[in-house]
Amino acid sequence: MNTNPKTDSLIGFAARAGALVSGEGTCRDHLRSIRLLILASDGGCGREEYFGRVYTGPVVHYGDRLHLGRITGKSPRTVIGITDDRFAKSIKESLNMKT
Repeated sequence: MNTNPKTDSLIGFAARAGALVSGEGTCRDHLRSIRLLILASDGGCGREEYFGRVYTGPVVHYGDRLHLGRITGKSPRTVIGITDDRFAKSIKESLNMKT
Protein backbone atom coordinates (compact mmCIF):
# COMPACT_ATOMS: atom_id res chain seq x y z
CA MET A 1 0.00 0.00 0.00
CA ASN A 2 1.54 3.27 -1.14
CA THR A 3 0.51 6.20 1.00
CA ASN A 4 1.88 9.68 1.51
CA PRO A 5 1.37 11.81 4.67
CA LYS A 6 0.94 14.99 2.62
CA THR A 7 -1.72 13.37 0.44
CA ASP A 8 -3.45 12.02 3.55
CA SER A 9 -3.57 15.55 5.00
CA LEU A 10 -4.92 17.05 1.79
CA ILE A 11 -7.68 14.45 1.55
CA GLY A 12 -8.55 15.04 5.20
CA PHE A 13 -8.68 18.81 4.64
CA ALA A 14 -10.92 18.29 1.61
CA ALA A 15 -13.26 16.16 3.71
CA ARG A 16 -13.47 18.80 6.43
CA ALA A 17 -14.00 21.55 3.84
CA GLY A 18 -16.88 19.70 2.20
CA ALA A 19 -14.95 19.31 -1.05
CA LEU A 20 -15.17 15.53 -1.05
CA VAL A 21 -17.83 12.95 -1.77
CA SER A 22 -17.29 9.38 -0.65
CA GLY A 23 -18.90 6.05 -1.28
CA GLU A 24 -19.77 4.38 -4.53
CA GLY A 25 -23.38 5.56 -4.78
CA THR A 26 -22.63 9.17 -3.86
CA CYS A 27 -19.78 9.33 -6.35
CA ARG A 28 -22.07 7.96 -9.07
CA ASP A 29 -24.58 10.71 -8.28
CA HIS A 30 -21.94 13.48 -8.39
CA LEU A 31 -19.81 12.38 -11.37
CA ARG A 32 -20.19 15.72 -13.14
CA SER A 33 -18.77 17.68 -10.22
CA ILE A 34 -15.85 15.34 -9.40
CA ARG A 35 -12.43 16.63 -10.43
CA LEU A 36 -10.33 13.71 -9.15
CA LEU A 37 -11.49 10.17 -8.42
CA ILE A 38 -9.60 8.13 -5.84
CA LEU A 39 -10.12 4.36 -5.77
CA ALA A 40 -8.96 2.01 -3.02
CA SER A 41 -6.45 -0.53 -4.25
CA ASP A 42 -8.52 -3.35 -2.72
CA GLY A 43 -11.85 -2.08 -4.05
CA GLY A 44 -12.37 -4.73 -6.71
CA CYS A 45 -12.26 -4.64 -10.48
CA GLY A 46 -16.01 -4.07 -10.93
CA ARG A 47 -15.79 -0.54 -9.55
CA GLU A 48 -12.71 0.19 -11.60
CA GLU A 49 -14.43 -0.99 -14.78
CA TYR A 50 -17.60 1.00 -14.06
CA PHE A 51 -15.88 4.27 -13.21
CA GLY A 52 -13.44 3.77 -16.10
CA ARG A 53 -16.42 3.68 -18.47
CA VAL A 54 -18.48 6.55 -17.08
CA TYR A 55 -15.85 8.93 -15.65
CA THR A 56 -13.45 10.62 -18.05
CA GLY A 57 -11.38 12.63 -15.55
CA PRO A 58 -8.22 11.62 -13.68
CA VAL A 59 -8.36 8.45 -11.58
CA VAL A 60 -5.79 7.38 -9.01
CA HIS A 61 -5.43 4.22 -6.89
CA TYR A 62 -4.45 5.18 -3.38
CA GLY A 63 -4.28 3.14 -0.19
CA ASP A 64 -6.84 0.56 0.80
CA ARG A 65 -10.46 0.97 1.89
CA LEU A 66 -9.59 1.10 5.60
CA HIS A 67 -6.99 3.80 5.00
CA LEU A 68 -9.36 5.93 2.89
CA GLY A 69 -12.03 5.66 5.55
CA ARG A 70 -9.62 6.59 8.31
CA ILE A 71 -8.24 9.72 6.64
CA THR A 72 -11.75 10.99 5.78
CA GLY A 73 -13.09 10.25 9.27
CA LYS A 74 -15.67 7.75 8.02
CA SER A 75 -16.16 4.02 7.77
CA PRO A 76 -14.10 2.12 5.15
CA ARG A 77 -14.59 3.61 1.68
CA THR A 78 -13.63 2.23 -1.72
CA VAL A 79 -14.30 5.38 -3.77
CA ILE A 80 -13.65 9.05 -3.00
CA GLY A 81 -14.32 11.97 -5.31
CA ILE A 82 -12.65 15.37 -4.89
CA THR A 83 -15.00 18.12 -6.09
CA ASP A 84 -12.78 21.19 -5.67
CA ASP A 85 -10.32 22.10 -8.44
CA ARG A 86 -7.64 23.38 -6.05
CA PHE A 87 -7.74 20.35 -3.79
CA ALA A 88 -7.67 18.05 -6.83
CA LYS A 89 -4.65 19.88 -8.23
CA SER A 90 -2.80 19.78 -4.89
CA ILE A 91 -3.49 16.07 -4.42
CA LYS A 92 -2.32 15.29 -7.95
CA GLU A 93 0.87 17.28 -7.32
CA SER A 94 1.51 15.43 -4.04
CA LEU A 95 1.17 12.16 -5.96
CA ASN A 96 3.48 13.43 -8.74
CA MET A 97 0.75 13.26 -11.36
CA LYS A 98 0.67 15.62 -14.31
CA THR A 99 -1.90 18.38 -13.84
